[in-house]
Amino acid sequence: MGGEKSQLKYSKYLFYYLWHIVMESQNKIEDAMRVHGIKAPSWRVIMILHERDSMTISEISKEVLLENSRLSRICQKLEDSDIVQRAKCIEDQRYTRIELTDKGRAIFEDLAPIAERQLESTLQGFSPEERKQLNQMVQRMKENTYRSPFASP
Repeated sequence: MGGEKSQLKYSKYLFYYLWHIVMESQNKIEDAMRVHGIKAPSWRVIMILHERDSMTISEISKEVLLENSRLSRICQKLEDSDIVQRAKCIEDQRYTRIELTDKGRAIFEDLAPIAERQLESTLQGFSPEERKQLNQMVQRMKENTYRSPFASP
């Protein structure tokens, strides 16, 4: 097809670097949170619920990029540990919402500095303006990804 050879190089592939940043940061955060019994996927659930108050499993799933079945198991473990609780949706009783308990909010406050330190370490040497620009660029990349012809409908 076309006869031209691709110039794509793994060592210059942006996704390669982004994946390393995410995975290494997640591993370091998870190591630090291990004493609290929290793994990275649970931390993502706690973080999003701290910001959004209460959400359905499907809403959380879209935000934290976990399948509903895996997310349901994680939420069950968090519920068993009294970190989250289920509540019927006021607008539609067919849906159940997940929300942080007081213990869950306290855990967020205990663990947030760990995530903040990892982010600060990752962005070391970036000026405030560079950090702002990077954040804007990455947000735009996310938006583009969902608009791309390769994204699922």
